[in-house]
Amino acid sequence: MKRRLTIHLLVALAALLATTGVAAQESIAALVAKLGGEDYTVRTPAYQELRTRLGPDLAAELRKRLPEFDPSAQSVGLYLAQSLQEPDRRKTMQAFLAGKPSLLRLGAAAYLLRMGEKGLAKHIVACLESPGPDPAFSLMLGRLLGIDDAEVIDVVRSKLGKDLNVGELSMALRILAQARHEPASAIVAKLLEGEGLDDDRRARCAAFLCVMGDERGKAALVAALPGTKTWSDLYFILDQAKLLDREILDRVLERAGSLEGYELRYAIQLLVKHDHRPAAARMRDWLEGDDSEAVKAALDGLISMGEDIPREKLVALLSSKQEEVSVTAADTLRRLDDHSGLERLIVVAEKGGSAAMSATMALGKFRDRRAVPPLIRLLSSANVSVRQQAFHGLRQLFQALFPYRSFDFDATGYLAAQNDEARRAAIALIEAWWQANAKTD
Repeated sequence: MKRRLTIHLLVALAALLATTGVAAQESIAALVAKLGGEDYTVRTPAYQELRTRLGPDLAAELRKRLPEFDPSAQSVGLYLAQSLQEPDRRKTMQAFLAGKPSLLRLGAAAYLLRMGEKGLAKHIVACLESPGPDPAFSLMLGRLLGIDDAEVIDVVRSKLGKDLNVGELSMALRILAQARHEPASAIVAKLLEGEGLDDDRRARCAAFLCVMGDERGKAALVAALPGTKTWSDLYFILDQAKLLDREILDRVLERAGSLEGYELRYAIQLLVKHDHRPAAARMRDWLEGDDSEAVKAALDGLISMGEDIPREKLVALLSSKQEEVSVTAADTLRRLDDHSGLERLIVVAEKGGSAAMSATMALGKFRDRRAVPPLIRLLSSANVSVRQQAFHGLRQLFQALFPYRSFDFDATGYLAAQNDEARRAAIALIEAWWQANAKTD
């Protein structure tokens, strides 16, 4: 009879393997202080380290220090506060609600409102209507996406005007478009009729009207699109339209010719969403370029539109110097039941860097035993997001490879945000089970 290790034996094994040494760590207070600085090369690693040390001490320090920080630092701190466990999270958010009008107070109210709490719109309104110029206004609006509280939507509508910069106007219109807020249409139409709007703001107003099904938006958008300087936030408004006129899509395709990077990717996504067939030929051209975002979007777009891509082309893209392109090619081949890109994914994922996350995500989709050892190694990656994705990928992969056996991933206690020592015992459990079952059917 085949030998099987139970989770209890594996726990004992992991306890023997775990080490007791604890590396010296920078204090939570010092790390939180770094969040308040202007140097993002200091702020980012501090944030990543704090993500591994969520607990009452961090909660107390956030409550103490965040009110002193500038809006951009408060925004980062809010993400940490949202990641706390209960009751620390609720206690921290409630403390922020007691503060003066700020991004911090608004962010806490918006979060708790999404969690189902009532009576919080007054906090958001107070922050949006605080007197004087507010450099955090755009960040505040960004925290309101997806909120459809009538009182909040009304105050956002009241802020519409030609004095808003393009970022503020874009975010306000995006919120109103998500809410399908009909009363805003008359105000936006009046803005379009007036003077003083550049093509970027004019295009955003027109896009909102198109989303709302208002015919006044089409001609204005077609006229303004060629002169727009930025595209991405315009995309986020237009992406909410259920239907776009072919003439608008033709202009988007023309505009895409002068875009690059993520902005080009957004344009391609919009064209694909509305199945704009003239875009397919251009996407084949973008496959030959050096823009990794464009190549990725073009690959995905051609597949979504049911267009054939020669296998030889995909295999050639595996050796691209742009790792994101290689990852997309490997994942595309996988969807065609071709695993020839697996080894390339392993290299990219374990190398680290900007493509490691997407490579790890793609690895977890392979139903191939060769993907298991690298995913286990990636549980120790320096990047917390890669670790989380590797854990998720292993869970999926074990279910597919061993449909009649079960491994309790939750019982291992693995958490991507834990420190190295805490994770080591959980990884030993997973490794031991894999070694015991790898060669079985």
